[in-house]
Amino acid sequence: MKRSSDLALENFGSAAAESAFRHEKIHRRGFAVLRVQNTDGAYRTILSGRIWQSSQQERRELVLLASELLRELLPSAVSRVLIAGIGNPDIACDALGPRFCRRILVTGEDSGIGVHTFVCTPSVPARTGFDTALLLRSLADGLHPDAMIACDSLAAASREHLAAVIQIGTGGISPGSAMTHTTGEISSRTMPCPVVTIGVPAAVSTEVLTGEDESEPLLVTCADSDVITDCYASILAGAVNACLFGK
Repeated sequence: MKRSSDLALENFGSAAAESAFRHEKIHRRGFAVLRVQNTDGAYRTILSGRIWQSSQQERRELVLLASELLRELLPSAVSRVLIAGIGNPDIACDALGPRFCRRILVTGEDSGIGVHTFVCTPSVPARTGFDTALLLRSLADGLHPDAMIACDSLAAASREHLAAVIQIGTGGISPGSAMTHTTGEISSRTMPCPVVTIGVPAAVSTEVLTGEDESEPLLVTCADSDVITDCYASILAGAVNACLFGK
């Protein structure tokens, strides 16, 4: 079933939904952070704004903040981590995962470094023929990681959140759920290890912009999606590296 949003902060607000969510807003390192807990999992949403237009110092603070929040959601001790960058590398707004993976410190089995990281960029089924969730499950079954970190571009239901928030969560993701060809859920419920997902909303439906129901809505993205994707890929990879290996 198609979903209009992958963001936890867009899935509460009504009186009925409020009872299923616990949330609080805090401020840290110059950014607002929304902590959300629901029946699916825990989420940390950073209101990052137009960070690609900000100073290097603000970006560094965002890297450290995302690293701290990621540490809150990962298991207390990890020595083997499977890191997945989901998405189509040839489409800028969907290339966050692959570009993120290029910047991850890969240590493998024999590096002598305490944390062993393994990186996978499964692309999309239209290019490979493989179901993304099934491929990651097979890798996790063979590697026996202590945790999986999956990075993907997200869909938003609000224009104001487009490219303006970072979501870190334990509730899982379903690649393609904003379209009609989801490849299955990637979460702690479907993988043999804890899963933490990180992402940035890169597209909204045209129904959000027009306010009208459409029989065949389109997904639209920012004009600067190439620059934005590169910026967030660097920030998120820096956060993961800092979390696993130190500053």
